[in-house]
Amino acid sequence: MKRKSKRTFSIVTMIFYLLSYSYVCQAQIPGYGQRLRNDNALKSGDFSSFRALQNSDTGTNSKGVGQTLGGGGQTLDAEYQVHVLGQVTQPGIYHVGPSVRVAELISMAGEINKSGGSFRNIELRQNNGTVRHVDLLQYTQKGDLRSNPFVQNNDVVYVPFVSKSVRIEGPVGKGGVYELVNEKSVWDVVQLAGGYTVGVAQDGKITIIRYDGKGTKNIIEIDNTEENLKSSIIENGDIIVIPHIFTKDKKFDYNISNLPSDHVFYPSFNDNVFVVGSVSQGGSFPYNPNLKVQEYVVMAGPTPAARIKTAKVMTPDGKIHRADNKTSINPGDTIIVPEKKVTLSNILSWYSVLNTTAFSFLGWRAFVNDIRR
Repeated sequence: MKRKSKRTFSIVTMIFYLLSYSYVCQAQIPGYGQRLRNDNALKSGDFSSFRALQNSDTGTNSKGVGQTLGGGGQTLDAEYQVHVLGQVTQPGIYHVGPSVRVAELISMAGEINKSGGSFRNIELRQNNGTVRHVDLLQYTQKGDLRSNPFVQNNDVVYVPFVSKSVRIEGPVGKGGVYELVNEKSVWDVVQLAGGYTVGVAQDGKITIIRYDGKGTKNIIEIDNTEENLKSSIIENGDIIVIPHIFTKDKKFDYNISNLPSDHVFYPSFNDNVFVVGSVSQGGSFPYNPNLKVQEYVVMAGPTPAARIKTAKVMTPDGKIHRADNKTSINPGDTIIVPEKKVTLSNILSWYSVLNTTAFSFLGWRAFVNDIRR
């Protein structure tokens, strides 16, 4: 009985000690209780509660504006003032806690602008005058925390424009547009995209589409070997096409409508192309600088009576001129496809009409002769 009483007393004493310790921690350590609730919200998977708790912990509202405590006009002692500027959707001053990293701060500022903001060359301008370049791709793809540092009081996070980028497509881990930092060769870009997938044609040729300053398209083909890839230097705006085992023997025109991190603007009231006349699905079609008259007519579905070779183009100012497959089509143009006047179906129709008329005439003549007799 005495042993049981002692055990009960020990348990009660331990519980009392733990409760007292927790109370002291919450009273003496700033933000202890709030961070405990943050941890619980993360463990339960409730990220919305975590964000709300985090905002209250860092003294910010939904826009990152500092709040005061106790009505005395005093802010949290552990509150940092950080500037987020450049290519973000909501630049400004944010008041955050001491455990906020660059990626989280940019998320508070509404993410990086998709129209050309840098993701790999972010400047962390610290209060002591040093500038640190942050590559968030290394953090998001490889989990490198050194590429996502903590911010300090009065730091400036500046997101510049992308200065150099390429596009890679085909059997790689993740195709698309990649911003370049230290990458110089095709091999570097392939590794940046996650390497090859199972569909790569090792005996095929890698194609690089490159435009010079005069708008001339150059097609460069290289053997798919590590040595060649490491010696092939890439340039800003290159498009790299990795061969696939299903398409390595196919022929392509490599006509593209845009370049990596580039923006094409057509200064026209209507940037569509219209196709009317002897087509089954006439109407407007999106402008593509690589398409000619014949391609637009094919998309509209020419009828059997269509005279594609004698098609005409009407410009937005109302002028009409003859067109062939070399004629340049501009935004707002209307392609007029005439109809053949003499076709096989027309001849058969005329023949049927003439046949019917002749038999009718002969029948009427025989009837008149019978009456006269």
